[in-house]
Amino acid sequence: MTADSGNGQSGRRTATKRRRRFAGGRLAEGRTGRWLTDHAMASDLYLLPALGMVAVGFGMLTVAFPEAWTPAMLALPVLAGGLLMKLRGQLLLLVICIAVLMAVSWHRERAGVAFGSALAVFATAALVILTSRSRLRLGVQGTRGEAMLLDLRERLRAQGLVPRLPADWHVDMAIRSAGGQSFAGDFLIAALSHPAFPAQRRPELAATAIGTSSMPGASGAASQIAGSAQTAVASDPDPGSHAAPAPDSDEPPTQGQTLELGLVDVSGKGLAAGTRALLLSGAFGGLLGTVPSRDFLAAANKYLLRQDWDEGFATAVHLVVELETGHYRFHSAGHPPIARLTAKTGRWSTEEAEGPLLGILDDAEFPATEGCLDRGDALLLFTDGLVERPGRDLDEGLDRLLGAAETRLTTGFTGGADRLINEVAPNVKDDRALVVVWRT
Repeated sequence: MTADSGNGQSGRRTATKRRRRFAGGRLAEGRTGRWLTDHAMASDLYLLPALGMVAVGFGMLTVAFPEAWTPAMLALPVLAGGLLMKLRGQLLLLVICIAVLMAVSWHRERAGVAFGSALAVFATAALVILTSRSRLRLGVQGTRGEAMLLDLRERLRAQGLVPRLPADWHVDMAIRSAGGQSFAGDFLIAALSHPAFPAQRRPELAATAIGTSSMPGASGAASQIAGSAQTAVASDPDPGSHAAPAPDSDEPPTQGQTLELGLVDVSGKGLAAGTRALLLSGAFGGLLGTVPSRDFLAAANKYLLRQDWDEGFATAVHLVVELETGHYRFHSAGHPPIARLTAKTGRWSTEEAEGPLLGILDDAEFPATEGCLDRGDALLLFTDGLVERPGRDLDEGLDRLLGAAETRLTTGFTGGADRLINEVAPNVKDDRALVVVWRT
């Protein structure tokens, strides 16, 4: 063995030892952090003595340096206890702080404790205890309630993330809550699934979209064909058999794929409706792409009826688009109409589908309206917060929205949802949601 090879092995052993020490240090840091988070910061057994010592320390500093320290500093450990401790621990900490205040007043003799300092401590304690009582009903302590709501909000947003689509299909969306709050009663759910239209009809639709799209009534003919067919999801025991194998490139396959979008408006607005929207988004998101598309609103209606809420109704529009042919179908549950841009004419028009509100009728039916999107065409889905105003006719709101779409979307659809909301309803006391779907 040469000296160079010996030095090389020694260097490798040294590097290995360093990596092990580094990994061990990281592991120890991780364990320490988890212990602080899961035990020390979550247990009054550790927090109460620590904050009590902080309160005593503040009291000693106040006695030793009366010009620089004030008894009002005791409000800080009280506030920290309110954020991290349970109600019983907060009361014990308040007793400690009162004892420190009395000791400081006794040591100061003539000066005592200023009324303002004592008032600051007791006012902070009162606010903290009132807040803790509301958390006690939720069954969580400290800031974990806020962390849980934050997690639920992120899950709500994740339900509305549109899957990656082929290069010629695009979706843009924007949701604004009443008063600028983080929770809204409007939400979007999306899924990319297998064919929702009859398999035997798809070649005919492709020929219609390519060769006869310029003929008047072409989309009407497609609708007539749709009325006499059975859905592939209901009749085919293996829906995945229609899907083409994925190509070698990163481009998502188009053949046989169906995009489903559900835009839901829960009764109420802002935070009051946001809690119901959190529950419904998870439930409806589980139904979308799982049940046959024609049965989605019926299943959502049954789920909402079972909740037996005082304000348990909602409106919804369910859009199903076959990405290979551009054929689309939508169902509505008391929702405003959708708008369609025809690229050949450059004009927007509205399309409606009848259906009752969700959560009202047991045996509700939701008939479909069908059409076909050619290249350059677009669909606009929106909630009533964009078109309805007290004392204003709905048609007036629709005309204003379509007029803004003709002017604001001339340069492109990307970012168009935000532009339209800013133009039509920037500051209103209602939740607003808008989705643009277009084909290039």
